[in-house]
Amino acid sequence: KQLKGEVGAIVCGVGSGGTISGIGKYFNEHSPNTEIIVADPKGSIIKDSVEGNVINNTGGVGWLVEGIGEDFIPDILKLEYINKGYEIDDKEAFKSIRDLALNEGILAGSSCGTLLASALRYCKEQKEKKNVVTFVCDNGEKYLNTAYNESWLKEKNLI
Repeated sequence: KQLKGEVGAIVCGVGSGGTISGIGKYFNEHSPNTEIIVADPKGSIIKDSVEGNVINNTGGVGWLVEGIGEDFIPDILKLEYINKGYEIDDKEAFKSIRDLALNEGILAGSSCGTLLASALRYCKEQKEKKNVVTFVCDNGEKYLNTAYNESWLKEKNLI
């Protein structure tokens, strides 16, 4: 309602795959021009799977972002609803949530950094203005000792 039905894209991450699959199914039926975009931590296989790339998962690269990204395709994930994916490394994800806190006063969890960075990349690629939706799906309060702690970030080579 806020966007008067004009939703150009929705950016989600994948944990179980339920949210992005449900949103994808709904928009496929009611607004087929809305693009569903997956935000994926570097090392996860979801983006590559969306793009039809051969997955050579041998344990993969770990990531520090919590709650999204997988080294397997969850049973309930419907890849057919996802149009595009972006791979975001930990450094960019953690920078994104720190910038969000600094500039907007919104304290978000680490997965939100991946979503925000992906949404911004998507927006920068567009030739015409679109309404793009993403989520702040986690409170950053439980990340005060990690994502918002300079010592931890330095220890992990994130700043």
